[in-house]
Amino acid sequence: MQAGDFPLDSSNFGLNAEDVDYSQQFDANLVDIDPQGIDTDGDGQPDNWIISSDLDGDGIPDEILPVEDINKDDDFCEFPSDINSEMCGVPDDDMEHWHQQAYPDTCAIASQEFILDSVTGVDFSEDELRQQAIDNGWYTPGGGTPLDCMGNLLEANGVDVDKEYGCTLEDLSNKLQGGQKVIVAIDADEIWYQGVDEDDYLSELNGMPGQGVNHAVQVIGIDNSDPNNPTVILNDPGTPDGQGSRIPADQFLDAWADSNSYMISTTGDVVTA
Repeated sequence: MQAGDFPLDSSNFGLNAEDVDYSQQFDANLVDIDPQGIDTDGDGQPDNWIISSDLDGDGIPDEILPVEDINKDDDFCEFPSDINSEMCGVPDDDMEHWHQQAYPDTCAIASQEFILDSVTGVDFSEDELRQQAIDNGWYTPGGGTPLDCMGNLLEANGVDVDKEYGCTLEDLSNKLQGGQKVIVAIDADEIWYQGVDEDDYLSELNGMPGQGVNHAVQVIGIDNSDPNNPTVILNDPGTPDGQGSRIPADQFLDAWADSNSYMISTTGDVVTA
């Protein structure tokens, strides 16, 4: 267990037509409606939607309403129509660069190594990157990597990154679909021990008062083959079975929320020597 990788710093309801605000986002799961997709640009894929609803039960639609998005949710992986709609990212390719971290507190270093190996084509060493991080004050042996230092090894080795808080699953999917690589900070205990929230325990660990986030992982895919149960695919360096590990999306989101949904992502810009 690699707890402590980061130091401190860091229901259905009855439909009443008078009560429905159609200017708000429409959730097709809430009422008995008939959504229909319309292909307006001739590419064979629906790009506009209308909803017909039978409010008085006579079998004849009373309302036909345009809807910009059906079941759109910031915590759901949305896929463009011109790509494989069942998968965000290229997890099979990214899994080739996984290995278990060599030290109890180098999850962020190992996760950055996975991306460096993939993006640059150079076989980086975890030990060399660890020493580089020590020399620059980005990592403390026995303490780990501060959140704001995640991504520094990528930038120092020529890979430009964005660092963002408050991100969503849609943000993740957009990055993966754009070919970018992503690292997130999570509470590992919420994905390693299902149904257990270890925040109270972790808050008493040395160097981590009040902090649940304790681990970094690479997100390598989002599988939407079962749209009702999407899964997030990780390269998790902290566990022996972490290569391509699959986590239910809602469970992942809970663990990610402990870092205020912090994400490091590449931008596509790589500077080589």
